[in-house]
Amino acid sequence: MSGYRSVTSMMGNMLKSSPISERCNQKRLEKAIIAGEIIPHYQPIINGHSRIIHGVEILARWLTPEQILISPNRFIPLAEEKGLLSQLTLVLLNQVIQDLIPLLHIIPPAFHISLNVCSSLEWDDRLTQAIQQLQEITRGKAHIIMEVTEHQPLSTSSQLCTALHKFHQQGVLIALDDFGTGYSNISWMTLIPLNYLKIDRSFIHLITDPQSPTTLLDSIISIGQRMHLGLIAEGIETEYQARYLLDQGVYLHQGYYWSRPLSAQDLSRYLINNLTPASDTAAQSALE
Repeated sequence: MSGYRSVTSMMGNMLKSSPISERCNQKRLEKAIIAGEIIPHYQPIINGHSRIIHGVEILARWLTPEQILISPNRFIPLAEEKGLLSQLTLVLLNQVIQDLIPLLHIIPPAFHISLNVCSSLEWDDRLTQAIQQLQEITRGKAHIIMEVTEHQPLSTSSQLCTALHKFHQQGVLIALDDFGTGYSNISWMTLIPLNYLKIDRSFIHLITDPQSPTTLLDSIISIGQRMHLGLIAEGIETEYQARYLLDQGVYLHQGYYWSRPLSAQDLSRYLINNLTPASDTAAQSALE
């Protein structure tokens, strides 16, 4: 995948092991949020047929003063536990808005911008306004997608469920993340308005050869197609996985085979290269 990987190889900020320890506490995280150390990275979502970028998923990273990137699984659980997730998300969204404004003239039509939400996220006016502002600046250029990620059962009376219905009425699209794992299951389909299913990487990793145990994966794909939902496969790491999914009708791909998460600066380069004939030719040859 030379066309795309040549872009990702420019990334200087790979996730590194961090000196942050188990003693990472609420005050340290609060300070990081206020200081603007929680920053967005953007993982491309690729149209596997055209090899053109279709959108991005917004991922949080903690960039320490020592220029070390800390993976979200090191601090998001703490933010949830200490009630800091809404503040963190607000800071993240405000930075996303600033990052995207200078890129709007180069993003492809109907670009998708995905952000993760869960029931531990407390919706307030500031957060609602930030999402509405993101909608406003991208109007006519992009669609906002909320990816619902859950670690506990969802009820119809939950704040998240109410917010999802409200935003959906305002044009926000809804995706069920990690489908088939944990609480991201079929019962959710009766509770929230859905546009997309995101197929969890654990199913994608089973695709290794023609004898791979893909019965569950194929069933998930069938459910999504029969319900006329868009399907996004995440965690794609090999050409064989990309080919298999295309053969099954799943053409929206996300994973390291296509691109690692990118900083705003690298995303700008990626978009520019993605729109040039040279990169498109290289991308097409990778799957031929």
